[in-house]
Amino acid sequence: MPHAITFEKISRSFSGYTAVDGIDLEIGAGRFVSVVGPSGCGKSTLLNLAAGLISPTKGTVSVFGSTLAGLNRRAAYMFQQDALLPWKTVLENVGLGLRFRGTFTEEKARQWVDRVGLAAFADKFPSQLSGGMRKRVAMAQCWIVDPDILLMDEPFSALDIHTRMRMEGELLDLWTGSPKTVLFVTHDLEEALSLSDEVVVLSAGPASRIIARHLIDLPRPRDLMDIRTDPRFGELYREIWAQLKQEVLT
Repeated sequence: MPHAITFEKISRSFSGYTAVDGIDLEIGAGRFVSVVGPSGCGKSTLLNLAAGLISPTKGTVSVFGSTLAGLNRRAAYMFQQDALLPWKTVLENVGLGLRFRGTFTEEKARQWVDRVGLAAFADKFPSQLSGGMRKRVAMAQCWIVDPDILLMDEPFSALDIHTRMRMEGELLDLWTGSPKTVLFVTHDLEEALSLSDEVVVLSAGPASRIIARHLIDLPRPRDLMDIRTDPRFGELYREIWAQLKQEVLT
């Protein structure tokens, strides 16, 4: 099977500022890959390139072996800030993607509302939900359309640590055993280690590049409440942080 996403000699500039330069990265189908790096290093730029929201200045983005032209129809995007429509209920927000595709059924929307634990809140509006509940709605929005690829841009960064860990666990529960590929951007190295098969480290910008790729050989399934006490977790953290801190301090 072709790789889910391939960045080949990718560069992207904005009004003379080069965000990323010379990026070569292959992301295998069904893998969970996180990208870490200093603020402003182009992590979100890579997600936007993979989504087809922007085009590379140089190089090629491919999706399952085909050059990406326009929007990536095989991907769903979960942003840092949820994009829920405030005038629609939980049920309506969850089913929004199906409506855009002309395939909406209330039964399927309710199944996903139930699956993310919000059955009792199906008729509530976003303003009536906690931050964690809103993230569950956003996650259901992504999964209900059955994408091959999930692009996630620091989706849990605004949550408190306990809610974040619950959401990370729910994400892994949904992903485990599925064929879906996840490209996940985070500032939190511990989060990247806890979730991923591989962690990609970007240099400081401008013209950010890949400086390291680390396979995360922690066993699955993972208990996110205890994984940080695993000696191998500590080894991986120190190894990656030794590289990352040089870029953070640049």
